[in-house]
Amino acid sequence: PGSSPGSTSPALIGLVSLVLMMAGTTWPFVVAVLAPILRDELDLSTTLLGVAYGVYYLSSSLWSTVAGRLVDRGGFRVAATVLITVSIAQHVLLSGARSWLQLAASGAVGGLGLALVNPVTNTLIGTLLRGRSARAVVGVKQTGVPLSAVFAGTLTPAATLALGWRGSVLSTIMISVLGALLVLTVRGNSGAAPLGPISAQIRQRFGIERYVLAMGIIASGINGYLVLFIVDAFQSSLQRAGAITATVAVSGAVGRIVWASLGGGTRTVPILRVLGTAGGLGLAALALITFESGVWVAAVIIGLTIQAWQSLGMITVIEADASGTIGASSARVLRDFYIGFVIGAPLAGLIIDRFGFRAAWAVLAAVALLAVVSLRDPADRTTVS
Repeated sequence: PGSSPGSTSPALIGLVSLVLMMAGTTWPFVVAVLAPILRDELDLSTTLLGVAYGVYYLSSSLWSTVAGRLVDRGGFRVAATVLITVSIAQHVLLSGARSWLQLAASGAVGGLGLALVNPVTNTLIGTLLRGRSARAVVGVKQTGVPLSAVFAGTLTPAATLALGWRGSVLSTIMISVLGALLVLTVRGNSGAAPLGPISAQIRQRFGIERYVLAMGIIASGINGYLVLFIVDAFQSSLQRAGAITATVAVSGAVGRIVWASLGGGTRTVPILRVLGTAGGLGLAALALITFESGVWVAAVIIGLTIQAWQSLGMITVIEADASGTIGASSARVLRDFYIGFVIGAPLAGLIIDRFGFRAAWAVLAAVALLAVVSLRDPADRTTVS
């Protein structure tokens, strides 16, 4: 089954969801690409840069519960408006940053937008679509995150040459504007819950929470420091490093669509195990590679695995949630992911400052293998009130 009569088509729902995902997730990729410039201009250590990422994801984890309830109570249209407004505000603040404190403040403001992005898009999909159509659209919309990285890795360096780094940050606001226009085209149920307390507050134990936490730790370190690693270890240009980052993103986008089409039901956890194991091997390779061309291969592996699990995770939430509170359920699972991001970037930055990049990649590889061990089979999941 697909969309209900008179509602928005699955293709348009996919496009709206994809652009909203980009609007809510561009900030860390732009900061990562601009990290060599920000490090010099704002006089930052690698550790301080990691703490700025941590502030962004800590803010998101703290906002998660509120964001989920906002989506369930107000519906995706109201929540999408808040998401777009916050996204614009955080990039305006980033463009004006002249100290670490202002950089961190832009991340703190954007945390609410990040907390909203999956609950908003999952509710949009779960309300208007069912079955195979829903799974396909989830795969498409989850490519919004790697496409944000593509945007940052390819367009931000070019825009920086033409407009300066502050102008390039402001140019990202075009994504939010496009998202606002697309939201106006959505017809059908908004996904808002009836007035009054949300009934059946069911907490699902999906069996992937520790895995989600570990993926957040790993992705935070990769997103934050891959560009710096390539520039420092191989004396590459910012444009070349950005291109390799874009390779991670493109392969991640492909992986999210493929795994979403193959997953669902009891197939999800076995696929997640494969992704975690292969991702750990990709990170181990990154720790050992001594020539730049090898980084491209590792980047593809990491993109197809570490950067591609989210479509399966969101399908798990949408398929398991029968309480009408997809926003809250999404927020609960993603909160663990954002907590992982809070841990990952500062931890990786500290390891890099003391022991070097390769030690950081080795630690993240170990985290990936621990994530695989933590997964539980669907039969072992329980539901508690």
